[in-house]
Amino acid sequence: MFIHQKAVEKSIRNISLDIENPRLIGFKKRDIFKTQADLVRILVGHYDVLDICKSILRNGFHPDEILITIPKGEFGLSSIVVEGNRRLCACKVLMNPDLLKGSTSYATARKFKKDPNYDVIVKSIARLNVVELPSRMAAASYLASKHTKSPIKSWSVYTQGAYYMSIKNDAHIRTLSDLREFLNGQVDLQGIKRVVLFYQMSEFIMNMPCWDETERQFLLDNIDSLKVEAITRLLGKKEFRKTVGTIKLDETGSLIATGFKKSNLNAVIEKLARDSHFAQSENGDFVLSTRQEDTPRILRYIESLCSLCSLSPDSDGIPDDKDIVLVGDHSKKEKNNATKSDAVPKVRKQRTIYNRLLDENVIRPNSIPKLDEMVDEACRTNINAQKYSSVLLARAIIEITIKVIIKRNGLESDIKRIHQNKAWDFDTMLKYTNENIKKMSSDESVHKAIKSAITSLLTLSKDVMNLTNHNEIHALTLQEALHIKGIVQTFANAFFETLSTE
Repeated sequence: MFIHQKAVEKSIRNISLDIENPRLIGFKKRDIFKTQADLVRILVGHYDVLDICKSILRNGFHPDEILITIPKGEFGLSSIVVEGNRRLCACKVLMNPDLLKGSTSYATARKFKKDPNYDVIVKSIARLNVVELPSRMAAASYLASKHTKSPIKSWSVYTQGAYYMSIKNDAHIRTLSDLREFLNGQVDLQGIKRVVLFYQMSEFIMNMPCWDETERQFLLDNIDSLKVEAITRLLGKKEFRKTVGTIKLDETGSLIATGFKKSNLNAVIEKLARDSHFAQSENGDFVLSTRQEDTPRILRYIESLCSLCSLSPDSDGIPDDKDIVLVGDHSKKEKNNATKSDAVPKVRKQRTIYNRLLDENVIRPNSIPKLDEMVDEACRTNINAQKYSSVLLARAIIEITIKVIIKRNGLESDIKRIHQNKAWDFDTMLKYTNENIKKMSSDESVHKAIKSAITSLLTLSKDVMNLTNHNEIHALTLQEALHIKGIVQTFANAFFETLSTE
């Protein structure tokens, strides 16, 4: 998984389910859940969690099924699971079936307590193995690879598209091509476009005002199995594009319609959605279905759509209207009025912050010229292209920062007294800082952040940062480099402002 990152045990009570779980994006957008208990109910109701409960009771929780977590909140001591939400949810249900009280699954959950293995199993899952990463982005390419193309239970097409767009937005990535590069080439570009188109079209359909309460609930209940593929395949037909209009993704992943007046567009999409989800033909299939794609029938169906647009099938052209942004960055509605020079600098600045070893806006520690120059170099270093240089530079910045902080807080003689000739060893300084952080800063949030970062360095990243200790087959991964990036940024946020004013 993540080379050289060791798993540690953590109490299940200190691990939260993820409100940003890609499986739950559609529910979150519609404000369906508020609490952890709500998340449990949704996961149980839609994602086979009770089957996992039964498997754990029968076979136990396999110790190699490691959860991937990130710190909870900015400086929290608890963790949020970003990989393993269904397994964690199953464990929480086994430990406390009353989480499902009032739901249709409660009766089944209560029976778990009668299983002969119950007491032993509950004791065994009180603490679970986790690998904690510094941020959601550090796990991005691994999660994309695992849940979008591997035999391990894949996310639905809707969820895959939602996940790609959430990464794109969180990392300030401009285009889908850039997103593929960001994910280290784990998924091909056409695969990304396919699932993003499915997701964006699903979102537009579910948000349309035409549905009554029953219809809207049906769409939400079936969010992971919407019949949008029948629609997207129709959109790809040249006959549809020629006589009705074009609906496609632009390079940023926004859903764009061309050749429509807005009222006509809504009427067309409503008909496509109703015919693929609600309206059935005489043979029992839906009017619009991937199972009924014979050419004559499709052409007749496209003719019926033309009437909604006041067009005839033999029309010489389609209305020459501006692009309509259906789902995406609505500021792009005015993109035709913006010059290329207006748009590019802002996008590049956003991406620079993520691609560099340090945020370019970080406060410089200008009272230490050597460290100040290193920080300046870190703000220019592209971590994607220069992983090894980034990790070496990160270690040097952390090491010098700790040494300066120890000296400026009058603790130099103390660390030398305790550790003598090993006082300035990297591990020694880390452990000493961890034990004496309250003497180095009065900010409690800094205490928590630095303790968390040092724990990660000592338990997960020690081998990663000491490149000379790698064996001959250990090639540094982007995930490992991004993990170190998060740690060096934590030290910068905690100490550089102090160093800049002294």
